[in-house]
This record gives sequence, structure tokens and C-alpha cells, in this order.
Amino acid sequence: QKARFEKLDSSKDTEWRVTADDWRRCRQYGKYRRVFDQMLEYTNTTCAPWHVVSGMDDKVRTLEVGVCGTDQDILEGQHGAAPKGEDHLILGHECLGEVMEVGAHVQGLKPGDLVVPRVRRPCPHTRCPACSHGHPDFCVTGDYTERGIQGAHGFCAEHFVEDAAYLHKAEDSLRGVAVLTEPLTIAEKGLREVAHIQSRLPWKLNPGKALVLGAGPVAQLGAM
Repeated sequence: QKARFEKLDSSKDTEWRVTADDWRRCRQYGKYRRVFDQMLEYTNTTCAPWHVVSGMDDKVRTLEVGVCGTDQDILEGQHGAAPKGEDHLILGHECLGEVMEVGAHVQGLKPGDLVVPRVRRPCPHTRCPACSHGHPDFCVTGDYTERGIQGAHGFCAEHFVEDAAYLHKAEDSLRGVAVLTEPLTIAEKGLREVAHIQSRLPWKLNPGKALVLGAGPVAQLGAM
């Protein structure tokens, strides 16, 4: 990690990725590790043992988070729910982050990569054809979870841990706009579904007109 920070800090193009807090934590890594080992030693019991395994999760540092009307609805109590057993919900579903650590079995991602996390997770029911076929946006049971919205904490935190399967790599050249990926997918999905419907009307070959209401990111990206 120290070598990676030094490499990033040596170039004006990448020095923005390393903060004073990053260097402070790097210098204190030994202390963190000792406390971690002590925690395992003091809390590990025969009836409730710790099992530390290397998985498919990545630790991500939040760089930017977007705010939209959904967040406002959650704050007003009109929508959203905290994770089961908790009394609060961390907001943030439009996010751009930087991978800090990767699980031992993760492929295709490495520390320093920019990533955009997916928001929705499928429901657990095999009877849901949409979720069973990888399309949780069309979930028919309503038991899905959404980071920062429904039953799962969001990304308005300094760091978060996420399954690599739900992280989408973004090129460095998109650093300034990648946080708009989530609202862009909503606009793109809407236009894609319209195209599917239009394909069933072969006698209407010429594109029609559409009215875009609102001036939020989804509306603006859809108009573009």
C-alpha cells in the first residue's frame, strides 16, 4: 500500500487520489493490525468462533456521491427502509469510488481502479423470474434490496465493502463524470425499453416525439 501511495503521489495526474488521511492510516497500519489481532484473541470463543476468510469483497473508498429526489423522499419518510435490525439508513446510491483492497479471489479489479457500484440486489425468491434471470429491476416480489434506499446501507461513508460482482470499473478518463453512471443507466434503460416496444410496431418506422419532464440528472441525461 505504501508503494502504491508513493507511485500515485509522484505524478500530478494521480496525486489527487492520495490524501493526508491515507498517509496517516498507512503509518498506523502496524497499530491497526495489532488491535485487529487482539480483538480476535479476546472475542474468539468455542461457542462463537471467528472465521476469517478471503472472499470476493473489495474495500472501496468513496470519492463522490450524487443526491437526487429519491434521497429527498427518504429524508421525508416517504420511501426507503433501514437494514433489518437497525434504526438508521446510510444514504447514497449514486457513487464513484476507488478500490483500496481486493479479496483474494477477486479478478479484474485492483487497488487504484475507479469503480461504480450497482444499487439493486435481487430478491431471494426462486419464484421471481426477473431476479432469477439477472433482472432485479423487474422484481415481482418487491423483496429486493437497494444500497442507500431499501434494506441496505448506502455509500455516504468514507469507505464501504462490496462484492466485486456489483462493482463496474470506470476508466480514469471518466473521473469527472463517472458519478453520473447510475442516473444514466435509468435513462438508458427507459430508452432501451421504448426501442423494444417500438420494434413490435414495424409499420411505425419513423421515430416519434417525447416530452421529458423535470430538470434532474435522469431527465437531462435522457434528453441528451
